Amino acid sequence: MTRKSPYISRTQAKKFIEDVGNAIKKPESQPLLFYVHGIGGIGKSTLLKKLQETYTTKVNFAQASFGLTSNIETPLALMEKLYQQLPDEGWGEEDFTQLCKKYKDTLNQLETEPVEGQASVTDEQLKLVKKVLRPLAKFVTAFSSSSNPILAGVGASTLETGTDMMVDAGALLLSEKDRLLKKHKATKGKRELQELLNDPLPKLTKAFVEGLIQKSQRCPVILILDTYEKASSDFDVFLCKYLLADTALQSHPIRIVMAGRYSLRSKQYQRMFQQNWNLIQEKQLDKFTREETKEYLAEIEIVAAREIHKIYKATKGYPYYLDLIRQQKEDNGSINLSHNSSDMVNLLLDSLSVTQRKVVRLAAYCRWFDRPVLNHLLIANGLEKEQPNEQQSDWFIWLSERDFVIEYEHYYLDDVARAVIRKAEHKEDKNNFASVHKLLSEYFKQLANEEVPEEEIEPVKYENSDWCEYITESTYHALFAQRDLGQIQLLTHFFAGAYLKRPEIAIKSLIAVVSESEVKDYELLPSDTRIF
Repeated sequence: MTRKSPYISRTQAKKFIEDVGNAIKKPESQPLLFYVHGIGGIGKSTLLKKLQETYTTKVNFAQASFGLTSNIETPLALMEKLYQQLPDEGWGEEDFTQLCKKYKDTLNQLETEPVEGQASVTDEQLKLVKKVLRPLAKFVTAFSSSSNPILAGVGASTLETGTDMMVDAGALLLSEKDRLLKKHKATKGKRELQELLNDPLPKLTKAFVEGLIQKSQRCPVILILDTYEKASSDFDVFLCKYLLADTALQSHPIRIVMAGRYSLRSKQYQRMFQQNWNLIQEKQLDKFTREETKEYLAEIEIVAAREIHKIYKATKGYPYYLDLIRQQKEDNGSINLSHNSSDMVNLLLDSLSVTQRKVVRLAAYCRWFDRPVLNHLLIANGLEKEQPNEQQSDWFIWLSERDFVIEYEHYYLDDVARAVIRKAEHKEDKNNFASVHKLLSEYFKQLANEEVPEEEIEPVKYENSDWCEYITESTYHALFAQRDLGQIQLLTHFFAGAYLKRPEIAIKSLIAVVSESEVKDYELLPSDTRIF
């Protein structure tokens, strides 16, 4: 059985955990949001796990990870996901859960039951509910938020003009929405319900906060949000304008702990979060020092000075790579640094056969994989008939059992492994790198066409969530494939999505890229696409 990875507490990590604990014990005048940031492989997620281990008997935790946790694409969905993880204390009708149910049930009635005087739900009513009552808050914040990393660097006048156009275009829809709420039997004469439907996020957030406060009276609460770099700007707005703005939170034993790659003071976040600096404590996590590396290696019985020096030079103090050293030693009984391990791919894929390495390298192109997409890649590269080993004839099962693969709805290579492998693939053969991404773009586009025929009109396509998911993946891969393919596909969905009030394909495609690296320095993108 594999021994648990040793944990070496760095000074800033230790203080971070202590500060969160102090804020829970004496919440008054303490930071409400604790945020740790640093590059991939530096130990952010490990620190969050250590925080939970430290206070596991003293605190109720609720957590979500952007890019991994399913169904948290909106602030409301995130609140529901977190709330479900906390003990149910059974409070009254206006509990957050009850208010969410009332909100969703009413939306469903507006969508499925006709207005008085109508025999059936009209197309106009259906479109109004889907385009305005459901996604309006998300649409406006996604496009108008000045902190949106996608729009970083766009001229202020351009943003203002675009926002004004959207506000003007939405004014008529808003007046139609008011008329619907006043005429429909589900909301007619129900002022509080109309107010909820008109502006749901502040009211639902208020109920969420009240529920947290009630729960914290029994046991302190910590909300954990990991991989924040993968969250859309909707969550910046939600955190800053609604959650942190609720002054009742700070005086109760409730804290928000987040981790991400970028500082909240960096360009994509600063304008939104600067109004709340007094509520935020931010900590950057650094690589291990030589002494910390020595301490880590001593835990796995590596004490020879020469070997320590060699390992520190190879791993550069990254906890992620040091953990690979541990795994290698436990699996093989020794350390093999015969390769030039400045490229950590060799260490990551150590002990794998040539064919096994090819399988892992291909999987690294995918943001997520399942059996069909993996088989598609293997067949296209002539690997489907080669066996991983004598006992196991299924490549999908073999890959899913690797230490660097995460299972969370889909299967993923962890971010660090995927990043170093893709970088190596790009460095080795740029043309092949582009070809594999083009192959995946075409694959997901074909899945989308199977979901909704290509000749179908655009509104029908954008109403289909599976079609949107497949096209988002197709667009993401197209951006790494060919300059024209990626740019044309992105622009198509940018303008079509704006016209149809369904901008998520363009937004999600770009967030997927931005979460991996600063675009201006992202060498895996074609140079023209970086500029674009």
